[in-house]
Amino acid sequence: LNQFCKDPTIKRHIKIRAFTDVLEKLKFTSQATNMLLVMAENNRLNILPKVIATFEKIMVSHRGEVACCVTTAKAIDRATERELTSALEAFLEPDQKLNLSL
Repeated sequence: LNQFCKDPTIKRHIKIRAFTDVLEKLKFTSQATNMLLVMAENNRLNILPKVIATFEKIMVSHRGEVACCVTTAKAIDRATERELTSALEAFLEPDQKLNLSL
């Protein structure tokens, strides 16, 4: 799909037709379908990964999730992970959720 979106040799109307078929089969919402078709019509499918990444950031923020990535020199055990999670959660507001990755 990424190659298809970025390929300048594929004509715009072919991309639009292909996207229309895929979106109908996947039963996307009308808003998502309209956005993707407008992007295809304006030959902007090459920026779709950036649009998706930005939308993901907005949704994470909207859900009150706080991302935290912890890097350690060696693997940590479950007890240490629970202790770390408790310590990090102390910094959160009541409506926020910790999204921890080790």
